[in-house]
Amino acid sequence: MKMAAKAEPPKPKDIDATGTYSVSLAYGGQPVGVTLEIAKQADGSLGGAIYADQVPAVPLTSVTVTGNRVQASLVTPDGANATLDFTIEGAALKGKWSASNGDGSEISGTKLP
Repeated sequence: MKMAAKAEPPKPKDIDATGTYSVSLAYGGQPVGVTLEIAKQADGSLGGAIYADQVPAVPLTSVTVTGNRVQASLVTPDGANATLDFTIEGAALKGKWSASNGDGSEISGTKLP
Protein backbone atom coordinates (compact mmCIF):
# COMPACT_ATOMS: atom_id res chain seq x y z
CA MET A 1 0.00 0.00 0.00
CA LYS A 2 1.37 3.39 -0.98
CA MET A 3 1.43 6.16 1.58
CA ALA A 4 0.39 9.54 0.30
CA ALA A 5 3.13 12.13 0.51
CA LYS A 6 2.45 14.69 3.17
CA ALA A 7 2.01 18.12 1.71
CA GLU A 8 4.47 20.63 3.11
CA PRO A 9 2.97 23.82 4.47
CA PRO A 10 3.38 26.73 2.07
CA LYS A 11 6.53 28.75 2.59
CA PRO A 12 5.94 32.30 3.79
CA LYS A 13 6.30 34.88 1.05
CA ASP A 14 9.59 36.77 1.19
CA ILE A 15 9.11 40.39 2.19
CA ASP A 16 10.40 43.30 0.15
CA ALA A 17 13.25 44.43 2.43
CA THR A 18 14.42 47.22 0.14
CA GLY A 19 14.50 50.66 1.71
CA THR A 20 16.34 52.82 4.18
CA TYR A 21 16.30 52.07 7.91
CA SER A 22 17.38 54.04 10.97
CA VAL A 23 19.14 51.47 13.17
CA SER A 24 20.53 51.50 16.73
CA LEU A 25 23.32 49.11 17.70
CA ALA A 26 26.51 48.93 19.75
CA TYR A 27 29.94 48.94 18.08
CA GLY A 28 33.00 48.44 20.26
CA GLY A 29 30.67 48.59 23.25
CA GLN A 30 29.45 52.08 22.35
CA PRO A 31 25.90 52.89 21.21
CA VAL A 32 25.81 53.96 17.57
CA GLY A 33 23.05 55.12 15.28
CA VAL A 34 23.48 54.08 11.65
CA THR A 35 21.53 54.18 8.44
CA LEU A 36 21.05 50.84 6.71
CA GLU A 37 20.18 50.90 3.03
CA ILE A 38 19.01 47.78 1.17
CA ALA A 39 18.50 48.04 -2.57
CA LYS A 40 17.98 45.79 -5.58
CA GLN A 41 21.13 45.58 -7.71
CA ALA A 42 21.31 45.59 -11.51
CA ASP A 43 21.57 41.77 -11.52
CA GLY A 44 18.40 41.44 -9.40
CA SER A 45 20.21 40.48 -6.19
CA LEU A 46 20.01 42.58 -3.04
CA GLY A 47 22.85 44.76 -1.79
CA GLY A 48 23.31 47.99 0.07
CA ALA A 49 25.43 49.71 2.66
CA ILE A 50 25.60 50.98 6.23
CA TYR A 51 26.25 54.68 6.79
CA ALA A 52 27.42 56.28 10.02
CA ASP A 53 28.81 59.70 10.92
CA GLN A 54 32.54 60.12 10.32
CA VAL A 55 32.92 56.63 8.82
CA PRO A 56 33.03 55.75 5.11
CA ALA A 57 30.05 53.77 3.80
CA VAL A 58 30.35 50.06 4.62
CA PRO A 59 29.02 48.00 1.69
CA LEU A 60 26.94 44.89 2.31
CA THR A 61 28.67 41.95 0.61
CA SER A 62 25.50 39.82 0.52
CA VAL A 63 21.84 40.14 1.50
CA THR A 64 19.32 37.29 1.65
CA VAL A 65 15.64 37.37 2.60
CA THR A 66 13.69 34.35 3.81
CA GLY A 67 10.13 35.20 4.79
CA ASN A 68 10.54 38.27 7.03
CA ARG A 69 14.11 37.36 8.07
CA VAL A 70 17.02 39.28 6.56
CA GLN A 71 20.65 38.17 6.73
CA ALA A 72 23.43 40.43 5.48
CA SER A 73 27.21 40.17 5.46
CA LEU A 74 29.81 42.93 5.53
CA VAL A 75 33.37 43.74 6.53
CA THR A 76 33.57 46.20 9.44
CA PRO A 77 35.84 49.28 9.27
CA ASP A 78 38.39 47.41 11.44
CA GLY A 79 38.48 44.47 9.00
CA ALA A 80 36.30 41.91 10.82
CA ASN A 81 33.72 39.82 8.93
CA ALA A 82 30.27 40.58 10.30
CA THR A 83 26.70 39.42 9.86
CA LEU A 84 23.40 41.14 10.47
CA ASP A 85 20.48 38.83 11.26
CA PHE A 86 17.14 40.51 11.80
CA THR A 87 13.43 40.36 11.13
CA ILE A 88 11.17 43.05 9.73
CA GLU A 89 7.60 43.38 10.99
CA GLY A 90 5.81 46.27 9.29
CA ALA A 91 8.27 49.17 9.61
CA ALA A 92 10.10 47.71 12.65
CA LEU A 93 13.47 45.96 12.41
CA LYS A 94 14.82 43.81 15.26
CA GLY A 95 17.67 41.32 15.61
CA LYS A 96 21.41 41.20 16.20
CA TRP A 97 24.77 41.62 14.58
CA SER A 98 27.99 39.76 15.28
CA ALA A 99 31.56 39.97 14.04
CA SER A 100 34.48 37.57 13.73
CA ASN A 101 36.40 39.68 16.29
CA GLY A 102 33.78 39.00 18.98
CA ASP A 103 31.98 42.34 18.67
CA GLY A 104 28.21 42.48 18.24
CA SER A 105 24.97 43.54 19.85
CA GLU A 106 21.22 43.59 19.58
CA ILE A 107 19.92 45.87 16.84
CA SER A 108 16.61 47.65 16.41
CA GLY A 109 15.30 50.21 14.02
CA THR A 110 12.55 51.52 11.81
CA LYS A 111 12.08 51.92 8.08
CA LEU A 112 12.30 55.54 6.99
CA PRO A 113 9.58 56.96 4.74
